[in-house]
Amino acid sequence: MNKTNIIRSVIVLALVSALGWYALSRPAAASPGEAVATVNGEAITRGQLTAEESLFASQQGLSATSTAAQAQFQSGALDALVSQTLLAQAAQQAGVTASSTLVDEQLASAKSSFSSTAEYEKALAARGMTEQDLRSQISENLIVNAYLGQQLRLAST
Repeated sequence: MNKTNIIRSVIVLALVSALGWYALSRPAAASPGEAVATVNGEAITRGQLTAEESLFASQQGLSATSTAAQAQFQSGALDALVSQTLLAQAAQQAGVTASSTLVDEQLASAKSSFSSTAEYEKALAARGMTEQDLRSQISENLIVNAYLGQQLRLAST
């Protein structure tokens, strides 16, 4: 082999190796049910993280236009989900519950803020949620708020 063929072979080998590394290092398409974190045995799914990222971005009034921004949204969203999960677990251990009447009232209030049922359903779909997901989220928020209220009352006495 002459020197030119050796150089070409090395370049081709390096290129094939780099492409192989890139292909293997990229994450596979993630399913919404895939666990991205576990908090005391309770999974946080890719779908929950994606929904929380969207919420985080909309609350900040920003969109993820760069990899750094996406990483920031994901980190903030994951931190929020972990905190919510820990609070929900503590509330559950304390036996705090939410009344179905109050959950229904808040769900009805959320629905009434839209001009039509179609707009409400469109907003849910845009967040990757179903009405049952929203109901569960409302219930969890009520439980966590009641738990925090109890803890604050205990701390102030």
